[in-house]
Amino acid sequence: MLILVSHCYKFKLNCTVVHCPGADAKVKLVGWFEMVVWRVGWYVAMLGVTVLALLPVEHMQQPIFNWWDKAQHALAFVFLTVWALFLWPSRSFGVVMMMLAFGAGIEAAQWAVGWRFAEWADFAADALGVLGAWGLWKIVHLRGSN
Repeated sequence: MLILVSHCYKFKLNCTVVHCPGADAKVKLVGWFEMVVWRVGWYVAMLGVTVLALLPVEHMQQPIFNWWDKAQHALAFVFLTVWALFLWPSRSFGVVMMMLAFGAGIEAAQWAVGWRFAEWADFAADALGVLGAWGLWKIVHLRGSN
């Protein structure tokens, strides 16, 4: 059984409500306070990614995961994009555009600081992660609406 998640507006703050197909009642999944906490967490994660992307190479430790660099980019952007889509589901196109701009902005900032290198391949991996997350989001919502 698929469960649809949508937003309601209460006190001008979002709360997430679960709609169970075939059920008469709606179950509140995340209240406005929890939604604020999730949003603050997302902003902190975005800030953390930005700081890590701009650290001088000599201050960086060896990668925690022994994965290829581009796969790490794609996975990070899948995670951040899905999180953002959960927070702003009615603005999915805007979320995708913002995440693509964020990836491009990181590469531009790496070029500008001088101690990091901007790579088109990194931006391509970021974009692949964003678009993959958006595609999965659309599939889940299309299946849930049937």
